[in-house]
This record gives sequence, C-alpha cells and structure tokens, in this order.
Amino acid sequence: PGPSTIYGRHLLAAVREGRVSEARVDERVATLLLLIERTRAHERPASSAEQTVDDANEREVIRRAAAAGAVLVRNERDALPLVPGSVDSIAVLGPNARVTRTQGGGSSGLQAIESVSLLRGLAERYGEDIIHYRRGVSIDKLAPIIDDDTLRTPDGGRGWRVEYYDRDDVTGPPRRVDTTLQSALTYFGAAPPGVDPFDFTVVVSGTVVDDPQGLLPRGREYFGFGSEEQLHGILMKAGVPVRIEARMRTRAGFSALRIGIRAPENPREFDDAVALAEKCGTAIVVVGTNDEWETEGHDRDSIALPGRQDELVSRVARVAERTIVVINAGAPVAMPWLKEVDAVLIGFFGGMEMSRAIADVLSGARDPGGRLPVVYPHRL
Repeated sequence: PGPSTIYGRHLLAAVREGRVSEARVDERVATLLLLIERTRAHERPASSAEQTVDDANEREVIRRAAAAGAVLVRNERDALPLVPGSVDSIAVLGPNARVTRTQGGGSSGLQAIESVSLLRGLAERYGEDIIHYRRGVSIDKLAPIIDDDTLRTPDGGRGWRVEYYDRDDVTGPPRRVDTTLQSALTYFGAAPPGVDPFDFTVVVSGTVVDDPQGLLPRGREYFGFGSEEQLHGILMKAGVPVRIEARMRTRAGFSALRIGIRAPENPREFDDAVALAEKCGTAIVVVGTNDEWETEGHDRDSIALPGRQDELVSRVARVAERTIVVINAGAPVAMPWLKEVDAVLIGFFGGMEMSRAIADVLSGARDPGGRLPVVYPHRL
C-alpha cells in the first residue's frame, strides 16, 4: 500500500528503458495470481464487511503459540520460574510493560479483539497488590497518539469531529462530517463517499496546525512522503478541556494526518524506577521497540534499544536481588547488559495473547518453547 516509489510509473520507465524485462514482470505477476487463486481472493468482494469472531478455543491456541514461540536465552541462579506466592512484591519497569506491542507497524498491524498489556497480564497472574509499576524511560519516536478516552468532539461526544471540504474552501458547509476515535487518519487513493479523493481538505476539530503551501520539511514517516513532526507547546491543566484543530489539504490521492500529545518528562522518573527495583528486590524490566521503530517503508537506523533502556537495565541489575528482562521487539536488539541480569526472555511481537502468555512463562505455568531464528548480538 501507499504511493508508488519503485513500481507504477517507475517500473514502467524501467521496462521501456530495458533495465527490467517484461518476462521478469510477467513472472512476478504470475506469482501474485497464483496466490489469489490459492486463497480464492477473487471470490470475495472487496466491499465485504469485516467480521469479528471471538472464540475461547482460538484464544487458547494463540496464547499457547505465543508461549511456544518465546525464547529463554538466559536463566541464572534459578531466577525463573517466578512462582506466584514466592515473592511479596515485584517491580515492573519499562514503557513496553504498560503499552505492550503485539504486532509490527504499518500494514502488519491489525485491530485485535482484545490485547492487554504485560502489566495487566502480570497483575492477573500474581495479584494487583504484588505488582508495582514505574515507566522509567520513554521510547516514543513521535508524540504518542492521543488516548481515545480523553477525546471529545465540540458537541461533547467521544472522539474527533472530522469535516471534509471540496478543495481548500473551508468557509462554506462541509461536504461531509464524520466522528472518529482515531488520531491518525490515512487516505490511500480513497476518501469517504461524496468526497473527491484527489482534491479535498480535512479539518479535525482550537490550536490550528496548518501547512497549506506544503512548507513543512520532508520527513521519513508515511513511506517517506510525510513531513517532519511539528511540536507546539500547549499549557494544559488537569480537568480543563483544550480545543485542538488541524487542517490538511490533499491533491495527490495519498495523504495522512497524525495528532499526538507528549507530556513533559518527569526528571525523577528514571531514578524512581531504580529505587522501586531496589525496594521490591525482584524486578521485571520490559524493554523493546514499538510500531514506530519497526514498521514498513524504511530500515532501522540501529539495533540498539531506543532511549535509555540499556542504562535502565544496568542500573536495576546493580540494585535488585533478581533482575528479569523481557524483550518485546520484533527484530534483534543488542543486549550489552546480558551478563549483568539473571534472566532474559524474548517474547517478540507475540500476538493478542502475548502478555498473558509471557506471564504464564515467567510463572512456570507454561514452558518457553522457542528457538532463536536470528542472531541477537551481545553488543554492537
């Protein structure tokens, strides 16, 4: 999906210039047609409605698969299993503990029926009173998407009010008005009914962040067609609503708009996390990436963990009696602290039941059955 960068007119030019043979194109098309035939995709109308099937047996299979795919790469001093009832308190640290990533970014990310955080999975397994959480560090590449529970339309409903206008005239009545809970809108050669997909303006309802002349510097997001993130300071007070409005004009058949909020960093967050680990004695540090670092459209710049995660693991390992690291990442990351910690469990992006499956493995209810399909470096 997305705008053409190497196919479309670019591939056509390559064929005409003799850089790519028609036979090669035919070969690739035949492979695609074979897939369509095998999956009977041609028998399903493109407009067929989505279906949701929530089956307890299927959930159990997914949970078993996540545990079977988890890899235990280190377990010193019988750190695992961490049997419920064997400890009075557990420090759970790291941003991915609260916002656990179960899938990659872009087209690989699907809307799951339910996907709880690892923090929730651990609380279900060990008990709410045993689990104590501190984030410690941040790994957000962009301002985090706004929690839909905090969004209200101008008339008080949940979500954003989205107005669509023909071209760039927003003085008259909108062509269409929608409501959405999504803070990221993407249009691939399509638009809502009644709106020209190649020439329309979107107004998402306060503070106007506008770029009508395309002046924002080009960035890497949205397959390299997006702009660099623009940050604007807004003074906010708990319980007091703040009006935000963003406008986007499109003429290319592909456009996207993303709105997030980055709260000021607590300067004590890191030290508080380390202190909690020392107090509890047993620490589970959940490190990893997310769909911003691992997605389609560009390569990773580094295999080091984003932010200060490496530093957090090392500091915790110095003060905690038992340090267990859970890696929540889809691709290899460096582990310079490997010999400093007692146990390391790699959960990858393990699907919608991953968090409960990881809790199963840590507690000894299930065995981690995975083997590394790729090399994880000790250090760069």
